[in-house]
Amino acid sequence: MAEKAQPTAQADGGFALTPGTTRFEVALAAARLFRQRGFGVVTMRDIAAEVGLSKAGLYHHCPSKEGILSDIILLGHKLLLDQLEAARRTEGSPLDRLSAFILTRVELVSEYNDVFAVAWREQPWPKDVAGTAESGAAQYRQGARELIEAARDAGQIRHDVDPHMFMLAIDGMTSWPGFWYREGGALTPQEIGAQFLEFLLGSMRVSS
Repeated sequence: MAEKAQPTAQADGGFALTPGTTRFEVALAAARLFRQRGFGVVTMRDIAAEVGLSKAGLYHHCPSKEGILSDIILLGHKLLLDQLEAARRTEGSPLDRLSAFILTRVELVSEYNDVFAVAWREQPWPKDVAGTAESGAAQYRQGARELIEAARDAGQIRHDVDPHMFMLAIDGMTSWPGFWYREGGALTPQEIGAQFLEFLLGSMRVSS
């Protein structure tokens, strides 16, 4: 089983977005509001009220709404890179690692669905983080392709699998919970992940 990714994103000035910090909580609260109402409508006063700060207190931690959006985007990309690295460290076979990658991606996107919905919807990304986000996305996709290639080369999935196309299939299917998953729904993230895993790998596995 892959380890759970622990979110830590470096924002501007080297400030770490880690659980328990005010800036991390502001990013989560703002993502929730941006997703519900839209970035252009939400005000700094709205964000302050959502997170339980005065407007002056919010400005102390986060000088601008645009900066908060940058924090959300950086957090989303760092979460995904941490999730990829945890899947890589999963004990077992290449197929075990690929399976862990798919399962933990669904769980992560479901848990932080506000963050991912905003990060993926609010494009083009702000210039101050666009380069970092684009580089992180490319690194993540390459890592996913490598997991697929390893399972294919080990003879655990079909030899004719195109790693790039399969990566896109995984990316597309497992991104959608970021938009429609709701806590307390009919299925847990783990149950959704198990079904998605079967959809994606059911016809790809090679019988031992």
